[in-house]
Amino acid sequence: AFAVRKGWLRGTETWHETFPENAIFKKRPTSRSTYQMEVSIDNFSRPPLEIRVKPKQRGAGEMCLFCVHLKSKRPIRLDSTERRLLPFQDEIAIGSALANIRRSAEAAALRLLLNERMLGNDDPFVVLGDLNDEYLSVSTTIVTGDPSYKLYEGSRVGARARKSGDLGFYSA
Repeated sequence: AFAVRKGWLRGTETWHETFPENAIFKKRPTSRSTYQMEVSIDNFSRPPLEIRVKPKQRGAGEMCLFCVHLKSKRPIRLDSTERRLLPFQDEIAIGSALANIRRSAEAAALRLLLNERMLGNDDPFVVLGDLNDEYLSVSTTIVTGDPSYKLYEGSRVGARARKSGDLGFYSA
């Protein structure tokens, strides 16, 4: 659309190739939980594009768009050494789990970028593209922010609900 709609683009586009610095996927063992986990992914498989646009329609304001394409559900291919250690069925299971972990990490990194941009302003934001999962999946709800529906003053969660509602997206 931006190729044919001259004058819509405001400023320059930003391709986010690497994850934000605060995208640290690490869980240390504690007195309550003994498991630990660390995921070492620091870049997007397909960098999200961030642009600001202002449609020419009367009264339309400037908005920020993120065009994304997260990792697919297709299993990540293991290399020959990794494949030699596993039967074929296990290779598919491990590759699928790795694809899911990568997609979730990318969703979280994208969410961190969105939080950084959305906090403290009233600009409209749109995320479009292929999240490669269903709208109620974990990776998709990470991106949408699982918006709160208790946005009124008397809500039991009060200011927290208003704040999360300000950062949430709704599927369309």
